[in-house]
Amino acid sequence: MTGRYHEMTTPNPRPAAPSAKDRILTAAFRRFAAHSYHETHLRDIAADAGVDVAYVHRSFGSKEKLFQAVLAEASRSHGVAEVPLEDIAPLLTRHIFSDQEGSGPNDPDNLMILIRSLLDPVASGPVGARLEELYIEPLRQKLGDDDGLRAASIMSLLIGVRIMHLFLKLPSVTPQDTDRATEQILRAVQAIIASDATGKDPKADL
Repeated sequence: MTGRYHEMTTPNPRPAAPSAKDRILTAAFRRFAAHSYHETHLRDIAADAGVDVAYVHRSFGSKEKLFQAVLAEASRSHGVAEVPLEDIAPLLTRHIFSDQEGSGPNDPDNLMILIRSLLDPVASGPVGARLEELYIEPLRQKLGDDDGLRAASIMSLLIGVRIMHLFLKLPSVTPQDTDRATEQILRAVQAIIASDATGKDPKADL
């Protein structure tokens, strides 16, 4: 009886606190989503994670290896490969006019991490590989295309809009009504998905 009473009244244990390595990875997600590879410094990531920079070096080896760890984690979280075809357009456009980046592996803005470092000579190789792995190849497979033209067209549209909105800050891509603007981009992505591999909408002949 006492054992059962104790079992019934013992509170659930608190969730384990994130490890130092997990805190570093989360801090790195935030930094690489908010800044380019060149502008991101290990000392800032260490400060965000509450550890010294030497611990970051011991855990990941270098900034390049930490960046690759972030990209590898991004590949395992919220990727195109995990969602059905009908959910891809909403997934890809949900951050399109956002000025806020995802906060970490559980809330990632994977595309923004890639965009921030596209032109960096050290990061551009891994970025190109992850863009292909995270977006273009899964899209190509889901669309059933022999080549990746439709997938690349979708990603070109999304990357172009993000760059024009966040970096060039053009008025035409800084809409007052972001819900309406997001819906327009969503429909454009859906139109590319709905078209066949020749670029023709199969509904047009109906």
